[in-house]
Amino acid sequence: NTMPLDGRPLIAYSIMVARACDEIDDVVESTESDEIGEIARQWGAEVIARPANLALDTSSIIKVLQHVVEVLEENGRQYEWIVLLQPNVPLRYDGWCEQQIEICKKRQYSGCLTVDTMKLKLGRLDSVGCFSPNYRPGARKQDLRPSYRENGVFYMVLVELLKQGTLFGGLTFGVICPPEQSLCNIDYEFDFKVTEALYEKFGYKSYFDELEKRLVQPVA
Repeated sequence: NTMPLDGRPLIAYSIMVARACDEIDDVVESTESDEIGEIARQWGAEVIARPANLALDTSSIIKVLQHVVEVLEENGRQYEWIVLLQPNVPLRYDGWCEQQIEICKKRQYSGCLTVDTMKLKLGRLDSVGCFSPNYRPGARKQDLRPSYRENGVFYMVLVELLKQGTLFGGLTFGVICPPEQSLCNIDYEFDFKVTEALYEKFGYKSYFDELEKRLVQPVA
């Protein structure tokens, strides 16, 4: 989250987009790291200290978001919706995020998430390594029914549902985002190299340079 992308820490990109989005009232970063917390504040986010039991590799993002809501409500702040912009997915546009939020509210969905469209020849390996296809053998890939993969670029859910322990309600809107955004989901060094290349190729550099100028400059 602190790796520099074009001179900015990775976490700064999600914070900038959230701050620029008129449909987002408050920008909050949950972290157990003093370093990440300080960077988040410098870029304009409020920081909530994450408890140690929610800072493990196995910790559920739902539990983390529930903790954020709990802390905010303890301070008298009530929200109908929560939007999640994960810091390891840096390439988004504020206007695009606003559009998804407006659609979700207007159509009275219970939430929204981004997906990729995929046509894959998938199957299973049995205990001795033999392959069983989930498709008709010999079928062309382009003729397969599409599948949709949750890609982590954008989430929105009613706080009421989040408190019940889910990110997906009965009417969760699945939106197909630009392909370069879902490719820039950074977990490994290779992902970061891909992100650097797409950041330049698809014009995100100029967008974020202008966005930073639009926003109040980072706090010293």
